Amino acid sequence: MFYTLKTALNEKTPTVSRSETLRQTAKIIWESGRGFAIVIENDLPIGIITERDISREISNGRSLDTEVGEIMTRNLITVRWDRSVHHGLEVMLENGIRRLVLVSEEGKFVGVVSMEDLLRFMDKSALVKELRVKDILKGYPITVPHTATVKECVKRMAEENIGCLPVLNENKTLYGIITERDVVRLAAEGLLEEPVEKVATRPVITVSVESTLKEASALMEENRIRHLVVVDGERLVGVISQRDIARVLETDYREHIERKLKQVREVFNLFPECLIEALDYGDHQIVVWQNRKAEEKLGNILDRRLEELIPERDWFFVYYKLLREGKVGSFRGLDGRGIEKDGRYYEISAFYIRLDDPQVKGRVKVIIRDITQELEKQAQSVRELRLLQKVINSTEDMIIIYSAETGKFIMWNDAVKIKLGFTDPELADRTIFDINLLDREVLEENIRKIVRQGQIIKGRRFYGTAFGTKLTVDIVASKIQINGEDCILVVARDISDRIKLEEELRDKVEKLETIHDFLLNLNRCSSEGEAYNLLAHTLRSNLKVDLIVIYRINPSLNKVQNKLVYGYGNYLECLEEEPLYCKVFNSPQPFLVKNPLSYSCPLFRSEFGSYMCLPVVSSGRTIAILSLISYTEDFFTEEKIKYVWDLISVFSPFVSNLRLLEINKELSIRDPLTGLYNRRFAMEFLSKELERSKRYGKPMSIVMADLDDFKKINDTYGHAVGDICLKTFANMLSKHLRSADVAVRWGGEEFLIVLPETPKELAKEVIERIRKALKLESMSVSSACVILTASWGVASYPEDGEDLDKLLKKADDRCYLAKRGGKDTIILAE
Repeated sequence: MFYTLKTALNEKTPTVSRSETLRQTAKIIWESGRGFAIVIENDLPIGIITERDISREISNGRSLDTEVGEIMTRNLITVRWDRSVHHGLEVMLENGIRRLVLVSEEGKFVGVVSMEDLLRFMDKSALVKELRVKDILKGYPITVPHTATVKECVKRMAEENIGCLPVLNENKTLYGIITERDVVRLAAEGLLEEPVEKVATRPVITVSVESTLKEASALMEENRIRHLVVVDGERLVGVISQRDIARVLETDYREHIERKLKQVREVFNLFPECLIEALDYGDHQIVVWQNRKAEEKLGNILDRRLEELIPERDWFFVYYKLLREGKVGSFRGLDGRGIEKDGRYYEISAFYIRLDDPQVKGRVKVIIRDITQELEKQAQSVRELRLLQKVINSTEDMIIIYSAETGKFIMWNDAVKIKLGFTDPELADRTIFDINLLDREVLEENIRKIVRQGQIIKGRRFYGTAFGTKLTVDIVASKIQINGEDCILVVARDISDRIKLEEELRDKVEKLETIHDFLLNLNRCSSEGEAYNLLAHTLRSNLKVDLIVIYRINPSLNKVQNKLVYGYGNYLECLEEEPLYCKVFNSPQPFLVKNPLSYSCPLFRSEFGSYMCLPVVSSGRTIAILSLISYTEDFFTEEKIKYVWDLISVFSPFVSNLRLLEINKELSIRDPLTGLYNRRFAMEFLSKELERSKRYGKPMSIVMADLDDFKKINDTYGHAVGDICLKTFANMLSKHLRSADVAVRWGGEEFLIVLPETPKELAKEVIERIRKALKLESMSVSSACVILTASWGVASYPEDGEDLDKLLKKADDRCYLAKRGGKDTIILAE
């Protein structure tokens, strides 16, 4: 009778989730009595946990609160539940497992059959030899003393990789037995530290060494156990398991299948291929059976030799390979084009069964498959591929077709050879993993998405060339089939030129952005000095130049106003006051020195790799000279020179306007005759300085001065001489005052002096020095000598007042008193 695995299902299988703990799982397994549990997720079996697994983890010191998902066996071997019992047993024995997970046609979990389940359905005729227990017994018995703890027993079972241990008493006789199933129950109950004598199973079911395997199998089945203790009289000699008996069944399984073959030949009659069987007599092979398809395709071939059906040369090759290897698969003749018979082509597979018979050496099973249409399709595919090859060779894009399973190249166009530099033989030996520099795991995942989900993958990749370089490409990858095989079609476009153009555009955009930011910041500059600082900062940040020197020039006087240095380096000044010998000043064009061997400027004495000098021009006149200096030779490329010129071009008009604004500002706050600050500026400055003195508690003095007899000088010598006197007095003030002090032409021949952080006594000393120096300054006018003197009035904060108007009035009043008191005097108080 033909039994399926579905028939062997007789108990509900315990299941758990991956989040169950070992303690919970041990209880479930013990209560079920099955010795295992299946881990289920979304109705699919994802793992198994057995008594032995739990025993092993306990032996390794694993906590019983550990989740099952961490230790379950993941690589389950599953079989459809409609397979035969013999098939299931063979799978279990071949893979060394004791339980088989059954699934439905859709892969959903159905149940589990164990070896004892299958043994009930095995044909006991397989045990016709009546083997005895002693025939399969091997090794020596592994035991434990009754004083050992359960945990020690667990460790011993793990070390010996066995499922049970006989327990001996103090007399070395059989006391009981402990199995993996017992360990699971005891772990669930927290009894792992108990002595084994308290928990061992008693009495022990034993079997004699002289018992047959049939008797041993029946005893296990009757008592629903998996192990039997073997005794010889009173002496313990070993342990046998259901797996030991199953292996004996498998020993004669092939012969058993051969005997049962006649019963399934009707099934073979439904096969779509030709099936035939022949007897091997050594020098010839005679057909003794054929299925209906063979009769339909080949006619009645019973009692005919196989070499009459298969060309003699081809059959001898197949026959001798069968004798050596026992099987031949998918043989299409020695020329590989199929075995031809009556205008059709065939492919054969065969296997050989040796027989212990003096007359018949063996049986030959042959499957003959008609491949005529398949070969026609292949020929058509070849023609289509040749046409396709011509088409794809006409495109500049690279086209590659490779096997989805192996990645091996199947087809490529000329563009692939041109772009990557490989020859046809080199490409034939390569796979997509050799040229696509994407991580292999990512590439394999993309292939799975294309094949299984029908996705079209697009993106940018790097392909390795025969020259060791990388080629940037945009790819589109999709699934196609060639001769029934899943393949990947890749269209790859070389975008190296586009990338280069994009990089150039990106560089230009970045430069435009820096110029735009430079313009925005330039608009925020309030002085010429701030603008030059911004220019230097921008050049150093974006150009990465080591040192920048800026000479600001007064174009009216052709004089160097000042020098600004940005960066670090041993720079020797090349321009002092006169720029007339500078090449850039005389010819407003950039001067570039690429390296120390190039022609250089005789004024430039510093040692650097390369430098460039260029002018800042306003209204056709040079207002500044920039020296850009690098320690690197050939630093200034055409691109960098252009960038600097672009920056200077937008900088020049702005700095010119700032210079005009500063000149106009100076004109608006200075007296045009004396060059001193005017009254409007003085009032603003005095207000701020007085507030600063109040805030920080500092003194401040103001001095009002009036030239003596100035009207008389004007009337006597004229206004031109009067102007000279005013200039002389102004120069005297500028010469003897500190940089923090401010001198102001208050009006006519009146002057105001502001002395910040200066008390009254110190102010008197300052004015006294000026007064004495003024008397020594004589002027020859019309054969006469004019000696200038002045009257001085001093007022100080805070003793003379905290109000600006009050301080100015006090200083003016005291100046008036000095005039009335004889002139050329200093008055500090009324």
